[in-house]
Amino acid sequence: MFDAYLKQCNEPEGSPFDPKIEFKANPGSFGGVSPQSAYWPEVEAIYDRFRATACAYATTEKFAAHYSQQLAQRSTEEDLKAAIAYFSSPAGRRMQATAVQINESFQKFAQELMVKAYASAREQYQADIRLLLRKYQKEPR
Repeated sequence: MFDAYLKQCNEPEGSPFDPKIEFKANPGSFGGVSPQSAYWPEVEAIYDRFRATACAYATTEKFAAHYSQQLAQRSTEEDLKAAIAYFSSPAGRRMQATAVQINESFQKFAQELMVKAYASAREQYQADIRLLLRKYQKEPR
């Protein structure tokens, strides 16, 4: 599950970490540099560094440690033993495999929702900023 999340975070195409998405939403965001420009590979490299930094906040080990700590705090020893017994059974292993598949599909689903929300929020943000700039230009203070 954690690996699926981190993999999704590191796949920029179609995400807010994709400079083409930013360019499409706001063509002026790169000061005139476009995907057709000879400088575009440098824009992509900058975005790659941005994405790597943003996605590095978590690792599988950090996720697993948090999850383990939460289970330990919220479960009794008897509950954990029963869960281990269940998840060691054939039905439990099938359930785990199903949960992994669902989580992998969820990451893509969540990414798509995030892209739509980002685009919508960005449109509103840009409209609000344009209004504020017009107000400032009429009455600077």
